[in-house]
Amino acid sequence: DWGGHFHTVKFDVNGGYGEQYVGAERREVEYRGTYPDLPAFPTRPGYECLGWYTDTNQYIEKGSICLIDEDHTLHAKWQAKTYTINFDGSGATGEMKSITVNYDEEITLPRQTFEWNKYGE
Repeated sequence: DWGGHFHTVKFDVNGGYGEQYVGAERREVEYRGTYPDLPAFPTRPGYECLGWYTDTNQYIEKGSICLIDEDHTLHAKWQAKTYTINFDGSGATGEMKSITVNYDEEITLPRQTFEWNKYGE
């Protein structure tokens, strides 16, 4: 069978948010047909949305061929943003190397190594 089966596609923001996703976003797609326009990516503080993915981790975009012959859900896939932390001695001598961390990653800050002149000399 080469098509003719239309299925409903729902969208799971997977921890993200967007007003348009409150249960209303759905698309119809034909089995072995192409996906139509998909909703804009949701947002999530500290993360970048990599796109819409199937349960088997296949990236789906407008024009992708639908190989799922049933109603299904596409899930937003997230990647934590990376931040660089720079240390400024604010007039103290010495230096500390910057560190790079991912959003929501627990870290232990390095021991500070700046030195201050106690007497203002």
